[in-house]
Amino acid sequence: MNRTSGHSSAHQSAPDAVWEQILPAVPDRINDLGAGIYEALWWRPYPVMDIEILKRDECVELLGPAFEPEQLPGGLGVQFRLRGQ
Repeated sequence: MNRTSGHSSAHQSAPDAVWEQILPAVPDRINDLGAGIYEALWWRPYPVMDIEILKRDECVELLGPAFEPEQLPGGLGVQFRLRGQ
């Protein structure tokens, strides 16, 4: 899993438990936004199947549709929380 990049972020990287919980989806980065909310980011080219995995995962609650992050043109992002946390 690639949990670091040359992209700067004001957010902390998510703990390993979050990465493990959303497997087999593997974003390029997961930001911890606080209050149990996370932001998964994929650079181009991004695997569309990862978003489908998150949509179908009963432990994951998506907080909106996938979006193109302002700081990552051409990339993909999604915000989520883990159910039961």
